[in-house]
Amino acid sequence: MITNVKAQNFKGLTFDQALEQFNLFVGPNGSGKSARSEALFLARHGYLRSGLKKNQDIFAACGDPQWPNMTVEITHGNKTFARRLRLSGTGSVSQKLKTNGAWNVSKENFAEYLAPVPRVFDVNAFMDLSDQKKIDMIFQLFPPAGDVRMLASQIETLAEKLNAKVSDTRALEATVQKLNKAKSEIDLPTGTLAETQGELEKTLVTLSGVQKSLAQELLRESQAEEKANFEAKKAQIAKEAEENAKLLEKQKINLAERQKRMDAQGAIGVARQLELDKKISSREAAVKTAELSLVRRAGKSMAEIKEEFPVSLSAVVESIEKIMSTMTAAGCDACAAEMVCKMEMRKYK
Repeated sequence: MITNVKAQNFKGLTFDQALEQFNLFVGPNGSGKSARSEALFLARHGYLRSGLKKNQDIFAACGDPQWPNMTVEITHGNKTFARRLRLSGTGSVSQKLKTNGAWNVSKENFAEYLAPVPRVFDVNAFMDLSDQKKIDMIFQLFPPAGDVRMLASQIETLAEKLNAKVSDTRALEATVQKLNKAKSEIDLPTGTLAETQGELEKTLVTLSGVQKSLAQELLRESQAEEKANFEAKKAQIAKEAEENAKLLEKQKINLAERQKRMDAQGAIGVARQLELDKKISSREAAVKTAELSLVRRAGKSMAEIKEEFPVSLSAVVESIEKIMSTMTAAGCDACAAEMVCKMEMRKYK
């Protein structure tokens, strides 16, 4: 509890007023009733109830230039707290703070020492404040036990949610209005609800029948299409089988003809071999005949002729091969073979 308030040169007054739990100031105008409560408020809060906070403005409202020093002081328990405003020669106003007899205390320390001192509540000034400032003052007078910043953050979050809900509510109201308007514009058919419902059921039954018929028709079309595809594939397979049978028959015919040609070629080969053997026998006989003719003309034996005219076996073979080639080309004509033999034999005479 604040037990004393003092002031020097405050609103032209200097006083030292003891305070009890309940205090009632009575006196004529100018006796200092308001000055005491104003000095108490200034000493505790550092500004006037009218809202003036700057030193220059406070001194102009409560001080007197004739006395450059103005002091207010309160006592709480065994501690004193004082503020002294001093007007300089240049017109500026400075403030010094004192606690427990020591001046020049810093603002931070002074506020820390002053914290336990009860605040002064002015009902008239409170009623003149705006709603937000009233809330701020209530929080100052009765600070919450928790974190004020966290509480403010929670209040702000809840306010945002509330605004969102309000916005959603307005959107829903607008939607309801649109639905009501659309409902009023609906052109309902004539008749009762039961009749309308009966017509609707009939329409649904008809629709169901049409859907079934459509499904059956689609099924028939699908089956017909599948049957057509099956017949087309069947015809294609039959055609391919027929073509394969013709190809196989043609291959059989070609194979038979080839076999015939091979058989014919085999027979021709046998005939040619027989003919060749016959030609070789004829050639051998011709050679023997040529030798006998040579022996007869020379009048000598074949051995003597060979000794007199030595001829290598290879040359003889070569001559005989030429004779055989000529005979083959001439078709085994004996005259031609004899002429060649004569020409070859002249080589050895």
